[in-house]
Amino acid sequence: MMLSCGKVVLPYCIERYEKGGKSKIERICEMVSMLPVSKGAVYGLSDSWYINKKVIEAHFERGYHLIGALKTNRIIYPQGIRIQIKDFAQYIEKNEVCLVTVNGSIYWVYRYEGALNDIDNAIVVLCWSEESF
Repeated sequence: MMLSCGKVVLPYCIERYEKGGKSKIERICEMVSMLPVSKGAVYGLSDSWYINKKVIEAHFERGYHLIGALKTNRIIYPQGIRIQIKDFAQYIEKNEVCLVTVNGSIYWVYRYEGALNDIDNAIVVLCWSEESF
């Protein structure tokens, strides 16, 4: 686990994974529980492997927001309808997306706020390259 502030990045917690021991999810939740409680806006950054209810709640308990990738087979519930993200994306129209520029690259962005499996309220940002629409 790394911590960063501005341009400074420091190792905070390093543990070797041992098969047969605690799961990776249990281990990351323990590491997060050792972080200082947030006094301002603080964000965790993760890949899709760690984006689940337990890890998200561990971050929230410390006052952190968690940003991470989602696999396109994850389930969301727009207007209460259960659907995979990849299937939902087919219904998004150009008038529902916004153009954003990040480091000179342009993307179309759609913002979903609502339920994921086991998570009552999340924000999911779907992104496509400028040429996609």
